[in-house]
Amino acid sequence: MPFQQTCGKIIRKYLDVRGDLETDALFVNMDNEQISTRALQDKMQAYVNAAGITGVRVSPHEFRHKWPNLIFLTAEIRLRLDVFSAMLH
Repeated sequence: MPFQQTCGKIIRKYLDVRGDLETDALFVNMDNEQISTRALQDKMQAYVNAAGITGVRVSPHEFRHKWPNLIFLTAEIRLRLDVFSAMLH
């Protein structure tokens, strides 16, 4: 999944703190095993609650499906701005 440079920097810092493990999993539990989907969902919900976010579905599934839409909309807006800028010159 593509992501911004800022996200990449944060993940690299996390991996530096977490250290090298014999797993490809990004998020691990205290036993250095991949966390379950449910554990990730619970953690995301805790962050949503702590941030006071209401009325919005937040889950790994939602992020996975909304990300392509965000990329598409961002690209479409940039294209419109490029065309508009070209018309002004």
